[in-house]
Parts: sequence; C-alpha cells; structure tokens
Amino acid sequence: MPDASTDKIDRLLVVLVAAGAVALAGVMFAGYWTHADLLWRGYYHDRNGHYSYALDLALDVRTLNPLLFFADLFKAMVWPPLHGLVLAAVLVIAGPDYRLGVVPTLGAWAATVVFAWLIARRMFTARDQGLFAAAVAVVLTAASPAFRLIATDVMLEVLGAGLSAL
Repeated sequence: MPDASTDKIDRLLVVLVAAGAVALAGVMFAGYWTHADLLWRGYYHDRNGHYSYALDLALDVRTLNPLLFFADLFKAMVWPPLHGLVLAAVLVIAGPDYRLGVVPTLGAWAATVVFAWLIARRMFTARDQGLFAAAVAVVLTAASPAFRLIATDVMLEVLGAGLSAL
C-alpha cells in the first residue's frame, strides 16, 4: 500500500512528465511555425480537408450563424467531427490562421505522452518497476519520429492515439 509521500512523488512525476511533454510540443510547434508553408504545398492531402472542415465550423461560429454551423457539422461523413470541432475551437479563439492547424494534434501528442506514462506506471505493483516502465514508455512515445512527424500535421490520428490511451 503506497503511503502519502509516495503518492505525492508519483503526482509530481506526472506533472513533470506533462510539463516536459508540453515543452517538447512547444519546441515542435516553433519548428513547424518557421516553415509552416512547406506543409501546405500538396493540394491533394487529407490535411486540407481536415483544416477546411474546421475552418468552415470556426467561421460559422465567428459570424454567429448557427444554422450554417449545424449544416457544416453534419457534413462529417468520412471522418468523425471531433478533430474538426477541436480545431474549430482553436480557430474561433485565435483566428483563421492555417499555421494553427497543428495545435490540436500537438496537444493530443503531449497528452499521449502523459497517458503512456500513466499506463506503464500502473502495469506494475512494484514502484521501481513501474517507474522504469513509465520512463521507457515516455521516451519511446516522445522520441518516435513518425509520431512526432504526424503530430505536426493536421491529421486525426494523434487525437485518436491520445483518446485511445485515455
């Protein structure tokens, strides 16, 4: 049975992992921001549809047009609307800037890193084994080149990974 000090240390470690994940996501965002136009060169890519869908929803909210918002919301036939709604919320608050399209995926990437820690930590009853497994899980999740690449794109997969880990 863990004591109060062990629980505090575990909570502190989760906060540190979350802070590290958010900091890494910030670095990734800064790297993307400097060359954001390179991402948007290919016309026939899913990211264009994802961003366009979210932009339509955001503009409907910004122009106070609820009928058009719901009409656009129900256009989600191929992909589920959650990613579009999250990105639309970002665009409603910050404005319709294509460079902000990766904000939801970077947030989901950081959340996935934290959830990887929590999942691996809970797999072991022995604290030292759980902490080692959690550290390995975080390193592998955060360092995955493919996962980092898709986290700086306007795609659904990272949000799906985060929700799956949750």
